[in-house]
Amino acid sequence: MNYKLSTLLITSLLLASEACLAAVSVGVKIEFPKGSAAGDFSSKISSNVGWTGCIDATQADLNAATPVIINGNTIINADDFFTITVSSTNEFDSIAKEYKYDMYVFIVNPSADGSTADPTGWQYYAFHRRLDGQGVDVHPRLNVGAITTNTGADSTEDAYLTKVQFLEDKVQEILFGGSFAFDAFNLPQGLWQVVVILADRTTVDFKSPTSWAAWDTAPFVLGTPWKTTTGTSGNGTCK
Repeated sequence: MNYKLSTLLITSLLLASEACLAAVSVGVKIEFPKGSAAGDFSSKISSNVGWTGCIDATQADLNAATPVIINGNTIINADDFFTITVSSTNEFDSIAKEYKYDMYVFIVNPSADGSTADPTGWQYYAFHRRLDGQGVDVHPRLNVGAITTNTGADSTEDAYLTKVQFLEDKVQEILFGGSFAFDAFNLPQGLWQVVVILADRTTVDFKSPTSWAAWDTAPFVLGTPWKTTTGTSGNGTCK
């Protein structure tokens, strides 16, 4: 066999083998845009997790009668903006001619007790679904009322990105298309986390990580690191 042809064939086989063995994966990254409260103060308050103060605009003012001071820092920014980027690497099924896994995105408040339909009791704040090809938003984004309290997700309908919506194996995009404000929804203060899961919707069990092909999570804090009835907002919610 021609040496160059043999080398080319071996290289092609190795590349094909690597492609077949490429591991599925997901990732999530939380950032705070310039000019946001978290961007201004997060690193001054906590070195391990992103933090935003959830301070009322009238309190976050140097001209206020009693400006809010945390860790010796006067908090003068009430803009609680976040940017969340999710990513995944799917696997193509050459027999079914489609990708194997669906992508799910949760924003979870483990501090909430989940006992009522009031926002202070919600555990799963939002279960996000991306706009589909017809531009129909099946689950209104940032609408806690669309989620049933303390229950699992509808794994058939509620994937952020279904397997048939994957156009290629790798996906990376910003939720909601850019920065968004948490303080507009009066949500419970406490430790929160974004959870991204890659799983087959026909077998997924959200209570069992053994049914997930890949997952990742990133934490952040709204106001206080646990559920509270007072906190920096004065009533236990981020506003």
